[in-house]
Amino acid sequence: QRNRTFAAFGQLTWDINTHWSITPGLRFNNEQKRITSIGVSSCPSKSATQDCLVQTIVSANDYEVDIHRRESNISPKLSAMYHHHDDLRVFATWSRGFKSGGANAISFTGEDLEYEPEIATSTELGIKSHWFDRTLSINATAYRMDFDDLQVLAFNGGFFDVSNAGAAYSTGLELDSQWLTPYEPLTLNTSLGYLEAKYKRYDNAPAPVSEGLNERQDLAGKTLAFAPKWSATVSPMLEYSLFGLDLNLGFNIRYQDDQFTDTDLDENTRVKAHTIYSAHLRVSPHAGHWNLVIGAKNLTDKRVLNQSLDTALFPGVYLVNQQPGRTLYAGIGLDF
Repeated sequence: QRNRTFAAFGQLTWDINTHWSITPGLRFNNEQKRITSIGVSSCPSKSATQDCLVQTIVSANDYEVDIHRRESNISPKLSAMYHHHDDLRVFATWSRGFKSGGANAISFTGEDLEYEPEIATSTELGIKSHWFDRTLSINATAYRMDFDDLQVLAFNGGFFDVSNAGAAYSTGLELDSQWLTPYEPLTLNTSLGYLEAKYKRYDNAPAPVSEGLNERQDLAGKTLAFAPKWSATVSPMLEYSLFGLDLNLGFNIRYQDDQFTDTDLDENTRVKAHTIYSAHLRVSPHAGHWNLVIGAKNLTDKRVLNQSLDTALFPGVYLVNQQPGRTLYAGIGLDF
């Protein structure tokens, strides 16, 4: 594959008055791709049988395909911000993005190699704020993204390839805060996320391999993979000075709702909701020339799947990756 890409982009900010500013932006993109894809069977018996065993099993054909793609796109952006004062800002942004099409690396027949470009349209509304003499910071963003010809990586019964899923959307809310509590050594950081990500159209989606090879399903109205509905973190931190040393004790609690990790929404690829606890202690002198850190990740040694997906060329077999169990660590840093 040989690619050639030309792009021009820029944006400017116009301060209309002391309270309002707008930021328009524009990106032009042009891509040219030349792709040569060749699939040739090779085995000692081919000269006698004309076919190889694997070639017969998977109904493969020898092929050589030349693909030429040329795509151009203009992606605009417009953002407006209202500065009420230094401690309160509200913003709104509309933008459009582009991901070019291309070709998959593998095919049994030389068919279904190409996939088309993806277009995403995004709208955001957010607030950035400080409260109570800047002891409390709150940032929040509500968003909506609509995808046309969403590019998805899916198992086709033999291996994974990229195809287009019609249309999809994701909408949600992200919230984060930092609170300098009345108890001076304690700082509390939190974040919360809500996500709804679903297909609007995907009538030729791969079905779970348990329903048969090359079976299809309609996923309209169903969730996208890697889209937990809820996620949250709580991170309290304590800082003390003792005997000329600075002590920093931190905790982290991370929650993630259940999600699928494969496009076909096979129940065997569902990762259940879980909570992970971690902690660390950092010690350093006031001068700050060295520091010692000890900590533990996944304190309760919870066994959680990171991903589960089909295995190429072995339908019905799943490749499973697990998040690390309890991990203890220590480190020393020196500053010169």
